[in-house]
Amino acid sequence: MADGSKVTLDTFICFVDWFGNRILLQVIANEGRFPLLGTGLLEQQRVLHIDDAKKELSLD
Repeated sequence: MADGSKVTLDTFICFVDWFGNRILLQVIANEGRFPLLGTGLLEQQRVLHIDDAKKELSLD
């Protein structure tokens, strides 16, 4: 974790359609509402825009 603590979480393998490509991903289960997909999806992207006020994210 960011604070240096360690946790054990379940992981799963899935496929995601991502900009016209089928990508194999590892998903990390957690106690929150959304599982974690990781940053591997961003490898081929050039620009990541985050508008926290609008709760929007876009990729170029």
